[in-house]
This record gives sequence, structure tokens and C-alpha cells, in this order.
Amino acid sequence: MKILLCILAIIIPYTFTSQGFDISYYHGNLTLDDFTCFNNGGFDLVILQAWTSQGPNKFFESNYLNALASPIPNIDIYAVICNQCPDNDPKKLCKDLYEFLPERNTFDGTLWLSVGPCDGCWSEDPDKNLDFIEKTNNKIRHH
Repeated sequence: MKILLCILAIIIPYTFTSQGFDISYYHGNLTLDDFTCFNNGGFDLVILQAWTSQGPNKFFESNYLNALASPIPNIDIYAVICNQCPDNDPKKLCKDLYEFLPERNTFDGTLWLSVGPCDGCWSEDPDKNLDFIEKTNNKIRHH
């Protein structure tokens, strides 16, 4: 029994983990060969930045299509949000983001919200910041 538990303790965490990486605006355009190389290196998840704090990531569509064409099985996306950034009304942000996504009717990955510190991005009032995050999350979940 102890041997079985030891084997399961080794196998289960390995079975349910992914090796992933994120691609942001600062990485520019990646090619199909780049994504294939990552997959050959053991990566099975890519998280692509679709939205920057200033709006659409101009490299996203190309990177998304190249990732789809690659052997990487799991493709997620993320949006950088903040309540002091341009046009970041939760309803508008959700609408714009979904209209921006290629293959939006067939996307089956996870859409992550990236919330982090930056100069001038957030209100001094933490309740206002939390309210913005919750409203944005709810709009996306119910879109």
C-alpha cells in the first residue's frame, strides 16, 4: 500500500500539471516555428496577451493564429485591466475584447484578467479598484 501511495504521489501531480509560458506585447510576433519549438521543448500551454492596458495587443491575432496552427494543445489568453486606463469601462472592455478575438465562437481556453501594479493605473481607493475588478469579471463571465 505504501508503495502504491508513493507512486501515486509522483504520478498524480505530474499528470495534472502543464508547462506553460506567456507571450505579451513585448515579445512581438512569434512564428509557427517558434510555437512548435516551444512544444518540442515540453511546453503544452501558451497564454497570449490579447489586451494591454491601452487596448488591443497588435501582435495578438498573428500570435493566436500561429499558436492554433502549432501542436501546442492548450491556448489561453489574458487581458491587462485597470480602472484608470483608457476605455476601461467593464461593459465596454468586455464588448471590445470579445469583438477583437479571432475565432471567438470557438475559443475554448481560459480568459485571464491580469491585474497588477503600474503608475497611474489604479485609484487610491481600494474599494473602487475591487469594484472595477469584480464588475469586469462578472461581465466577462456572463458574456
